[in-house]
Amino acid sequence: MILRFVYTIFIGVLFAALVGFGIAAFYETPKEPEMPSALKVTRPEERVSESVFVELKNKQEQYDLEFKDFQERMKVYNRNVALIAIVASIVTLVISLTFFKKILLIADGLLLGGVLTLFYSIIRGIASGDDKFRFIIVAIGFVIALILGYLKLVKTTKRS
Repeated sequence: MILRFVYTIFIGVLFAALVGFGIAAFYETPKEPEMPSALKVTRPEERVSESVFVELKNKQEQYDLEFKDFQERMKVYNRNVALIAIVASIVTLVISLTFFKKILLIADGLLLGGVLTLFYSIIRGIASGDDKFRFIIVAIGFVIALILGYLKLVKTTKRS
C-alpha cells in the first residue's frame, strides 16, 4: 500500500518536472543582458573625470534600457509558458480521468502530475505581470480543481 502511494507521488512529480523541463528545453528563455564590467566595479573614494563619468552614465542608461526590454520579454515568456503548461495540465487531467480510468495507479499519478503542472502554470502566470491574465489563470485553476474534486472524490464516492 505504501509502495503504491510513493509510486503515485513519484509519477506525479516526475510528470510535472517533465513538462517544466520540456518547456525549458524547447522554448528558449530570453537572455538577460550582461551588465558592463565598468559598471560592476565601484570605488566611491575615486574621483573620475567628466568624460569617464559621461561614459559610465551612458553605459548605465544603455544597460537600463536593455534590462527593461528583457523584463518585458520575460513577462511575455512567462505568460506563454503558463499557457503551455495549463494546456499540458488539462490534457493530462483528461487523459487520467478517461483513458487510464481502469488503471488507478497510473491514473492517480497522472492526476497528481496534472495538478502539479497546473500549479506550475499558475506560478508562471503570476510572473507574467498582467493582472487580468493572473485572474484568468487562477480562475481556470479553480474551475479545474472543482471539476476534479467532483469527478474524482464526489462522483466516485456515490458509486461505492
